[in-house]
Amino acid sequence: MKLRMKYVFYIYTTIALFSCRRGYEVTELYEQPINNSSLSLLEYQAWSTLNDGSIYGYTLKDSSEIINIVEAKQIPFRYLTEIPSTDTIHTVEFVKGGNRIPEFESTEISSINGIKIVTDRYKYSIGTSFNLSYRFNDFEERNDSLIIKGIELEHFNVPVDGSEIGFRKGNIKLEESKGNIGVLKSIKIPAILVRDYIGGSIDRITIKRNDSLKINGLVFFKFVPIKEIKIEAFSNNGVYKKKRVLDKHKI
Repeated sequence: MKLRMKYVFYIYTTIALFSCRRGYEVTELYEQPINNSSLSLLEYQAWSTLNDGSIYGYTLKDSSEIINIVEAKQIPFRYLTEIPSTDTIHTVEFVKGGNRIPEFESTEISSINGIKIVTDRYKYSIGTSFNLSYRFNDFEERNDSLIIKGIELEHFNVPVDGSEIGFRKGNIKLEESKGNIGVLKSIKIPAILVRDYIGGSIDRITIKRNDSLKINGLVFFKFVPIKEIKIEAFSNNGVYKKKRVLDKHKI
């Protein structure tokens, strides 16, 4: 009888352990297709089914693949320095140490799905980042950059030529309105604002500030459209667009 009770206890304990195993459910997914390729760069976030944290990052995926979120091969980087190509992705990663001026440390080379990943690592004390929000009226898209026009200056000035500012493509994210599918909610772009800095690859995600914007360091720009703009008005080249989550466990 005791042996039987121990066996039943073991079965129930095993079931309980397996039922409590942590899983992850995809809550956010953005896609940046790679030109002339079936591969896309995906930015994802997935929350634990035990409600004790999340996983997030970047991975490469072929359009014919379906990947379980916990098996996604993560590309460790912070920012792209240019639009991904069919053979190479150039990125920047920050490591602990340094100060508000990025200091080059090393270059690491790896590969995923046949594409070479070149990551320049910089020592950088991120500290407190800044969030700057503006309204805008129009945009112009070029092969390697996005020009945001008709900017309304509110609490801060911004280093612009007249009322427009340009950003290199790669780290541009187009957010969609929750209640209006396909309509742009905002454009989010990270950048580093420093003065008189010349330092290799990090220049590609750096804006040389003017004196009116008294900020040094990492800045998250947010541009909210004054009028309705459809996300389809933007090309897929060098920008992240929201991708539908069809299966909360897979991408």
